[in-house]
Amino acid sequence: NNIQLLFHPLSSKDINNDKNANRKKITLSKLSTYTQLESPPDPEKDIEFRIKIPKTNNKNKIIDDNLIYAVYKDAISFLITNDNEILDNAVKLEISDRVFNINEAIEYISKLYNEFSITTASPVLKKIPLHNLNLNDPFFDLLKIDYPDFQNWFKQKARDGKEAWVYSL
Repeated sequence: NNIQLLFHPLSSKDINNDKNANRKKITLSKLSTYTQLESPPDPEKDIEFRIKIPKTNNKNKIIDDNLIYAVYKDAISFLITNDNEILDNAVKLEISDRVFNINEAIEYISKLYNEFSITTASPVLKKIPLHNLNLNDPFFDLLKIDYPDFQNWFKQKARDGKEAWVYSL
C-alpha cells in the first residue's frame, strides 16, 4: 500500500545513549533497515509548539519533542510509540489521532486496509528450544558478521536448554 517507514535522525542518537553495548549494536543494525526522515523540522523556534510543550534540558525529552514535532508539522503522517509522555503530548497538541501506541496502530491500519488481515505478534510467536533453530538460516547471517563469536554463543545457549520466541507465519 505504498507505506514508507521512517526513523527520525535523533532516534539513532537516543539509541547510542544505551549503556548496554550489545543491545545498542543490535538496535542500530535494525534501525539501518529503515529510511531516515530527511531534514526534520526543528521545534525550537515554534512559539505555539513551545507554549503547549515547554522546552526542556532533558536529553531524552528533547528527542521526544522532536519526534512528536515531526507529526505536528506534517513531516510524517503517524508516529507509533509506547512512550506515555509522547502520547500525552499528542493530546495537548491535538494530534492524538495520528500518534498511536502499537495496539492503536494495528487497529487503525486494520480499518484503513480492511482487505488485509493484521494481527498482533502474539498468535504467531512460538517458544521453541534453540537447538530446533537452523543456524544456517539467512536470518542469522548478519548476526554472524556483526558478532564473530555468535555461533559459539548460540551453541552454548542451545546446550544450556535455552529457548527463543520465534515469529512464524
